[in-house]
Amino acid sequence: MTNNQENKLTMYEGVQTLLSVNSEKTAVVPAFTGPIGRFQGTLESIKSKATEVEGAAAGTLAKKNLAEDELVSVLVPVASALFVQGTTQKQMDLREKANVSESAMRKMRDTELVGKASSILSLAKQHSSALAGYAISPEMLTDLEGKIQAFSSSIGQRESGVAERVGARGNLMELFDVADKTLTEELDRLMELVRGSETQFYNEYFAARVIKDLGTRHRPTQPPGSKPGA
Repeated sequence: MTNNQENKLTMYEGVQTLLSVNSEKTAVVPAFTGPIGRFQGTLESIKSKATEVEGAAAGTLAKKNLAEDELVSVLVPVASALFVQGTTQKQMDLREKANVSESAMRKMRDTELVGKASSILSLAKQHSSALAGYAISPEMLTDLEGKIQAFSSSIGQRESGVAERVGARGNLMELFDVADKTLTEELDRLMELVRGSETQFYNEYFAARVIKDLGTRHRPTQPPGSKPGA
């Protein structure tokens, strides 16, 4: 969630707690029942959706990072062996193509790393006989190929996850809009019905509405019947 949404959610929770604590005061006005129930339901949906969005983001990123770590752990020794082979045999083209450090790999874009790893693998296959002296076995190259495929797949999964999260964030924004409308168009107005009989509750309600977020100040001193925040 954005910082604004986090702040707004904190405000929602404060309002919900206040309404719950003062349920006997709203009970005298049956019209409160529907809006309070809908607001509570929307609040729970917001928290559930927020958890879903953040959890999905963390999960796909963690998988991608793990796949990257595993790829780099195999790629570095293979590239290093090729670099030394190119240096000792004065094969400057090979030396240049294999001249990549771990730190440089870590700074590459995901697709760039896949391309570089694939290039290193291709060179390693071409020089597999010479690399035997560096303890780079055919099995190690097969492992490297699998690590490249796994990392490439993790990138695709993360991109798919991004698209899903964009949709989930859209749903989250809609839920915030629903909660805002329930507050501004129903609960804020209904509070005017208990203003005279429950002044402290009235003041606490609008204080909670201001302190937690919204930027629009809801003052308990506004004329009865006026639009909250106007």
